[in-house]
Amino acid sequence: MDLDFVSKLPLSPSTHAKLPLTALPNPQLLPPSSRGVRVKQEESVEEFYHFAQSLQQQTGECLSACLGSVSDPKALSLTHTSSACQLSGHSSRRNSGSSAERPFACPSCEKSFSTAGDLRRHQRTHSGERPFQCSLCARCFSEAGHLRQHQRMHSGERPFPCPTCAKRFFRSGDLKRHMRVHTGERPYQCPTCARCFSDSGHLRGHQRTHTGERSHHCSLCQKSFYRAGDLRRHTRTHTGERPYRCGHCGRSFAESGHLKEHARTHTGEKPYQCPVCPRSFSRRERLKGHQSIHTGERPFSCPQCNKSFYRAGELRRHQRIHAPRTP
Repeated sequence: MDLDFVSKLPLSPSTHAKLPLTALPNPQLLPPSSRGVRVKQEESVEEFYHFAQSLQQQTGECLSACLGSVSDPKALSLTHTSSACQLSGHSSRRNSGSSAERPFACPSCEKSFSTAGDLRRHQRTHSGERPFQCSLCARCFSEAGHLRQHQRMHSGERPFPCPTCAKRFFRSGDLKRHMRVHTGERPYQCPTCARCFSDSGHLRGHQRTHTGERSHHCSLCQKSFYRAGDLRRHTRTHTGERPYRCGHCGRSFAESGHLKEHARTHTGEKPYQCPVCPRSFSRRERLKGHQSIHTGERPFSCPQCNKSFYRAGELRRHQRIHAPRTP
């Protein structure tokens, strides 16, 4: 299917209903690298549309063959209907709330869906079925789209560029979350303490700090974690996996954050600036340790004597005097 562009894509009511939220993007609003993209699967089309949707939020333009400009792009993302578009399926799934519009009910839970395909994908969350396997690393996925997203980790392809900065992303959802860095949007609020988050997953992980729930258990030791990402990072301490490689010197790291911090040793970047004095630091922890010099706080206490220290490293060095010496 050639997205070059609107005129070549057949739009029957049935196919139109499968497309999420917005209809066809206006190619003039897309970057040149995104025009004329060839896609072969429906899910790839959906991913492309999510990317167009994120551009819509930046430009305030309706990226649709059916609508012109809109004053409130958020309203468009919630419901996309227009008298100019006569196709029956041209509306937002998220706005489909009634059971009549969601005729496919899950027999295992109370959820219902607008299409049989959505129901089939959902049922795999109950059965644990993962029929789509990566040919390079044998990982399995419940959806074909998730497999394609994963394969980009192997190929290095990042088809979703940020229109504000130079970053590119494997997944359209990653781009959406990243764009909140530029907008400052934090739409997910904790009902317990009112803290707001840019990502729904971050909110769920935060809420477990209130409930004490640690639902992610390590199969190799007794530890459990609030978040799935914390468990993944912990598991690498058992496997020794270091999937994040520095492009400057070839060193590998178990966590993407560690790679980012290391990369600053090459670039000289020091993004964490002290609000009291002109010093800046490459790591947040070093800034915190430095700030304790201004406040006089010594948060790191030795459990064996009464001494306390500004930094964790100073405490570790001090604790060596308590360790028994080997002859």
